[in-house]
Amino acid sequence: MTEETPALPDLLLVAGIPATGKSTFGRFLAERHGYAHYDFEHHPQGWAVPELYAMWSASREKFVEMLRARHARTVIDWGFPLEYIIVIRELQSLGARLIWFDGDVNAARVAFFFWGGLDLRPFERQVESIAACRHEIDGLAPLVVQGLAPDGHHRGSDEILAELRPRFDGRHGPSAVG
Repeated sequence: MTEETPALPDLLLVAGIPATGKSTFGRFLAERHGYAHYDFEHHPQGWAVPELYAMWSASREKFVEMLRARHARTVIDWGFPLEYIIVIRELQSLGARLIWFDGDVNAARVAFFFWGGLDLRPFERQVESIAACRHEIDGLAPLVVQGLAPDGHHRGSDEILAELRPRFDGRHGPSAVG
C-alpha cells in the first residue's frame, strides 16, 4: 500500500437506489479484493456465512465482532428499508462505512424490470421511501457514487472503487487493511 492507495475499510455497507449496481459492486469486492460478501436481500445463499443470521438478529454489535473475527474485510449489500436508518447508524458507530449508490431512477426502473423485476411495485415503494427520507439519508454522511447513468450504463466496479479510494479517510473503523 502506498500513500496514493489508501487502505480499504474493513467493513463496508453498500446501499442505495435499486438496480444501480450495489450487488455487482459487493461481488466485485469479494472476488477481487478479499471481502466476505453478505447480500442481505438474499439470505442464506447471499451470505458468506449464513449461520451468522441469528447473531445479526440478536445483536448488531456481536454480529460485527463475529464478522471481524472471521473476515479481514466484509461488505454488506443491503437495499435496507428506510425505517432501519437507526440500524445503519448503529453499524456506523461500529465502524461501518456507508456507500450510497445513486443513479437515474428511470434508468434504474428499466434495469430492475430487465433483471426480472416484473412487478415494479417493490421498486416504486423503495424509491418513494428514499425520496421521503433523503434528508435522513444525507445525514448518514454516505460516500455517494453514481452507479447508473441516464442512458442505463452501469459504471464499472473498478472505476467506482478508484473514485472511492481517495475518499476513505480513516473514519472507517479500527482495522483498515490495504
